[in-house]
Amino acid sequence: MEEQIKTLIHDYLALANQVTSELRELLGVECLLKSVNAGDVPRNGYSKSFGGGEYFFHGIGCRFLAAELELDFDFGPDESLVGADPWKLYNFAADHREAYPWLPDREGFRREIERMVSSGKLHYCASEPATHLVTLTLPTPDSPPSVPLD
Repeated sequence: MEEQIKTLIHDYLALANQVTSELRELLGVECLLKSVNAGDVPRNGYSKSFGGGEYFFHGIGCRFLAAELELDFDFGPDESLVGADPWKLYNFAADHREAYPWLPDREGFRREIERMVSSGKLHYCASEPATHLVTLTLPTPDSPPSVPLD
């Protein structure tokens, strides 16, 4: 299941990157969260991407609801897309069971993520505000310890 989870993370982040690029172009800004928090661009609005739908910036992330895609993701340090919140990742996969028929129940997925973190196949993002994101990249030497996926 490790390779399937790695593929899921890649798919999820690729879509988050696409949504982010399209929102940057639509809103005419490079730093989305910074611009939203400064009041320079609206926190929510409409996009024609993925068949048309709405976006909503929240906390450190964005929820995108369109005719062809529903995606909720969090940004990492400096608005990077370095990893995925395990529960948002699970919800995405559950909404696309045809693409991820191997997906276990929520508890089985949590256990597999924890096992992959313990074995070093996945890591938690090393920097705030995104230490809850699992990533395929190695943490830096000053990384905080792994946190449970409660």
